This record gives sequence, structure tokens and C-alpha cells, in this order.
Amino acid sequence: LAAGQGNYAAANVFLDALAAHRHAAGLPATALSYGLWQAETGLTSLMDDGHLQRMDRLGLPALPTADALTLLDRAVAGDRAHLVPMPVNRAALRKRTDDLPALLRGLVPTPRRKATPGRSTASPLRTLRGLSDEAQLAELTHLIRGWAAEILGHSGPEDVEPERGFLESGFDSLTAVELRNRINAALELSLPAMAVFDAKTPAELARVVQAEPALAGSGVDRPQAASANPPDTLYHVFLDAVMAGRLQPGLTMLKSVADLRSSFDGPEDYAADGSSLPAPVTLAAGTSGLPRLICLSTPTIAGGVHQHARLAARLTGGRHVTALPTPGFGRGEPVPASFGAAVRVLAAAVLAAAEGEPFVLLGFSSGGLLAHATAVHLEQLERAPVAGVVLLDSYPVQAENDGIFGHMAMAIPEKEVTFGPFDSAQLSAFGRYVDLLPDFRRESVTAPVLFVQAADSFVDASPQDNSWQATWDGADAVRTVPGTHFTLVESDVETTARAVDEWLSMVPAPISH
Repeated sequence: LAAGQGNYAAANVFLDALAAHRHAAGLPATALSYGLWQAETGLTSLMDDGHLQRMDRLGLPALPTADALTLLDRAVAGDRAHLVPMPVNRAALRKRTDDLPALLRGLVPTPRRKATPGRSTASPLRTLRGLSDEAQLAELTHLIRGWAAEILGHSGPEDVEPERGFLESGFDSLTAVELRNRINAALELSLPAMAVFDAKTPAELARVVQAEPALAGSGVDRPQAASANPPDTLYHVFLDAVMAGRLQPGLTMLKSVADLRSSFDGPEDYAADGSSLPAPVTLAAGTSGLPRLICLSTPTIAGGVHQHARLAARLTGGRHVTALPTPGFGRGEPVPASFGAAVRVLAAAVLAAAEGEPFVLLGFSSGGLLAHATAVHLEQLERAPVAGVVLLDSYPVQAENDGIFGHMAMAIPEKEVTFGPFDSAQLSAFGRYVDLLPDFRRESVTAPVLFVQAADSFVDASPQDNSWQATWDGADAVRTVPGTHFTLVESDVETTARAVDEWLSMVPAPISH
């Protein structure tokens, strides 16, 4: 099943079975398993152009609303109990490198390939194995750039710079996994879910792929790539606790694991533990001289610099945009001893990322707490020109919000589909931040604050109940945008970006201290 579709699948199977049962009994019934509609409302309205293009590449384009209604009339007038009104692009299906769903396999029978004189029919893997190291790396880089170009909708490999970051090029978590899947299918590999973002650039990803044992066909010794995702029982124990409704005992376990890790109190002992300051990842290289936008990641297991990629790609004006990882989530990193310790390390990382230029800090969800606290800390030090703070639907971590955070935790199995199993470092760091985030105190900040608020609830609530909605006392501006807490940075990111863009255009650069 696709991520998040388990509940739909269960309901749909029941309705299909009910229609078949009534039909067998001579009673009227028709079940229609529609594909994607081209609609302005419903789930389709939450999909951006990138999602729709991805469906086109998969050979399953959206069905025009008028055609969908015509097919409904024809189905009801017929005598079939179950029909699947869904457009299929067979040419696109033939290009897919993953395993086709069983329902579609008969539509694209595998053709018999005849050898053509003068033309190689060898697979990419066989071709690569016969090349020298240097030629192999060049061919891998070319292949990866070509696949990346196709996914991003470019005309060819030359449109993807080998040393430019995937995030800066426009990749998000879904397209990164799609590229990983293409590489795995074509080269018979098992790269982990986050291999693309871990490698950062096409050139580095080519080097990672070249180190895989499957590519070593010339007898040349190469460093072996680390095991992709070794079994991590901590994740499975935590997942079992979440699914059993025992979130709090599960979090207690993660906090205990965090207590076994080394900790830091500030930049000095963070670096002394062998870790450098969190390094900024460029999402958009600006040259306009406007205050930079520095994004702080959400301290959760599915958080990271990638969650700002869609927003950065839609901001206008040529603003320089970077994102910082949250300290403690990488293997071998220490975890913060206190909330203030995390803020001090992030403040030092922000100063390094700003390179002496004015900047605006942005944080989504609980990342907003870190962004606001970091701005306060930097203003108190009088060491940096903080031009503004943008908070995207940030909730304070308080007892009355336990239900909301519990609902967020239930999304972990869906996130695993994209990111793969989460490791002990991510889980224990998450446990530590869950322990520390209640220590956040909302202090005043001189820089202007924009609070972007989700218009729609992701939990069941009556129309009169707005207790689910995030608020921020003291914000200089509040913008309510379409979408839920999750979709305002995903499928509804277009309107979120417009709100942020509009506000940023009015923020002047502060005078440097």
C-alpha cells in the first residue's frame, strides 16, 4: 500500500465486497475504484505540481472531472458490480523501473528484445562493471544526473549540476526516494531510503554507489560501503508501543537511551566531543543582498533539512536560503544536556551560516521554539543582526497538547515508508528533545515575528472547537493559510510560501552591531 492509504484500502475492500454480495443476490450495487481526479476540492486539491507530475511519470495521470462523471453514468447504467475508472499511460508504465502493481502488469507485457547490430543491449550494471574506475565514476554520474533530470522535469543530464546539492536543485523527500528507487532497480542495489540526501550531490552519490560491492567487477579493491540499515530493535520496540497506544512509556524508553549518550552544554564541549557545529545546507543560493533565511529543523525523528526544501523552492526574490540540522540526531553526535545547551549550539551555527549578513530565522512546528529561543539568545548577546523570526504552526509543548503530539506520533509508520527505519541516534535524540522542549519560555524578542497558522485541523474536532489551532501571543503578524499542521509545508506549501514571501518583503535589514 502507498503511505497513509491503509485506512482507505480497508474501507474500499469492504465496499467492493458489499457490492459483490448484493450483486450476487440480485440487488443493485456498483462499486467504483476511481483513480486520481483533476479536481479543485478533496485530496487532489492538496497535491502540488510535483505530485501530479510524479503520478504522470508513474503512468497514472489524473482523470478530468467531466470524464469521471461520464464514467460514473456509464457504470451505473451497466451490470458490473465493480469497475476501475482510471486512465493509464502504457508508455509511461513501460518506463517504470519498480515492480508494477499486479493489476497493471497485464497492460504492459514485456516485449522480446532483439539484438541490434552495433548497439549494446547490456544492462547498465553489466556495462559499468566492465569500465575502469575513472570511466565507471563518470558513467555513474551521468546516469544519476539523467535520472535526476527526468524526475525534476528537465530536458537532460546537462541540466543537473554534479556538485550542486539535491535540496538546492529542488528535490524533496518523495523525489529523493524516487531517485533512490531508480538507482536500486537499474543497478540491483539496496541503498537506504535517505541515501540521496546523505550523499548531498549527484557527484558524491555516484561515489557512494561506486563503493557498493555490486559495482566491483574489475577486481579492484574499493572501500566497502557501510551496511545500509542494520537491524535496529529500538525502533521496532518504540513502534510497537506507539501502535499499542503506549506513547508515553515508549518516550520514557527513548529518554533513558538518550541518558546513555554523551551530552554537551555549549559549542565548546559539543566540538570537543568530536562533532563540528551543525553545517548549513544551501536550499537556494541568493545574490540579492536581502536578509538571509536560515531554517531550523524540527527536533523529531522525521525532521531534518529536507523539510524546508519545498518552501525554499517556492520563495521568490532571489533570497539566500539555508537549513541547519538539529544537533544530536546524527550518529556519533552528543545530545544537549538542556534546552539552553541546544540553543547555544544552534546560535553558534546560525552565526557561522549567516557569514556576517543579516538573517531571518524560520522554524516549523517545534522547530519554531528553537528558532524563537535562538533569536532571543542572539539578541541578548548583541552579536548578530536578527532581522525577523518566522514560526510555522508552532505548538508549545504543554500538557494540554499531549493529544496533538500523540496524533503526530501515530504518523511515524507513514514516515517510515519514505525515510526507512529510524536509527537509535534519531530515536534517542527525539526522546531527549521531548524531555527538553517543555523548558521553552516565550521571552520577548525585538525582531518582528510572523506566525503562520494552519486553517484546518488534522484531528477530529467540532466546528466550534478551535483548541487544536496553534497560536502565538506577541506575534507582530499572523497569517492563516490553507491546510493542516502537516500539509502547510507539504501539499499546501504554495500558499504558505506566498504568505512568508509577502511578509519577508516588508522586513528591513537591521543595523549590524
